[in-house]
Amino acid sequence: MDFIIRLKNGTIALFDTKTLDSDKEFCNKHNALINYITENSKPERKIIGGVIVPKKTGDVTLWKYCENLIDNPTDTTGWTTFDPSKFS
Repeated sequence: MDFIIRLKNGTIALFDTKTLDSDKEFCNKHNALINYITENSKPERKIIGGVIVPKKTGDVTLWKYCENLIDNPTDTTGWTTFDPSKFS
């Protein structure tokens, strides 16, 4: 785990930073983290996260994560852009 962030609304974000081709265990690590989040998130203590990757669009780098189990480490279709302001 690289980052544990407590957001303004109390949500806990657990992120493991990677690049899309950086780790042969990418999917396994992501899926284990998603399973942990699923088992431990509660209405009074929401947890989000997963493997988070940088995606460059022009001059802007956005950070993307998936809230579901994955089996392809290079397909980020449908992944969520991490925007801390939406948790305030």
